Amino acid sequence: MGSTAKRKSIQILLRRHRCGMVIFQETKLEFIDDKVVKQVWHSDQFVFVFAPSIGRSGGVLCIWDPMLFSCDFSVVLMNIVVFGGRWVVEDWRCGIIGLYAPCVVTEQREFWEKVVWIILEKNVACCVGVILTWLGVWTREEDV
Repeated sequence: MGSTAKRKSIQILLRRHRCGMVIFQETKLEFIDDKVVKQVWHSDQFVFVFAPSIGRSGGVLCIWDPMLFSCDFSVVLMNIVVFGGRWVVEDWRCGIIGLYAPCVVTEQREFWEKVVWIILEKNVACCVGVILTWLGVWTREEDV
């Protein structure tokens, strides 16, 4: 997500598919501001929250249209972003979790324990956006 050309390509895709919310993993960006998000998002109306990368590894960015989702809280940990509120039209309360799970098996237990702790602490139904890489197999939503 570091190059302007990549950001423009993402913006075109988001505009074409009229996305109301997106979660990016492995942004490889230590800092994200309005300027970066404007280069990616397809309109001037947006809210975002991010977890910075550690050097050139990791990083999570969540962007959404505030007319679709109203945010009440956000929690940011290393490679974990949790935000909650309600879907405006449906008036449905939920949490959204964007994360980038570690590939190192010894780090996975602690990572997932943090995710479960946040869900229990916030006491809200959650949707999780994640790409799992395990034993060289890449699982995407459309593959499940």
